Amino acid sequence: MMFTDPQVILFVADCERAARFYGAFGFVETFRGGGDPPVKIEMLLGGFSLGLALPGPAAERTGSSRSRRGIAPSSPLD
Repeated sequence: MMFTDPQVILFVADCERAARFYGAFGFVETFRGGGDPPVKIEMLLGGFSLGLALPGPAAERTGSSRSRRGIAPSSPLD
């Protein structure tokens, strides 16, 4: 298996604030989703793609549960 366009997703408390932070380093916004405020913003710097997402909506969408340490899978990974 070869990955060609990987994306790192960081779960943050405020997508817009995190986007301003990474924008200061040269990241450019390429996607914004989920209304106002956004639940996910994607950014790009060179070939590096970064996703900034709220943990609550991501957990609901994937059927995972939120914990203090992040999002826990709903079933163990094999």
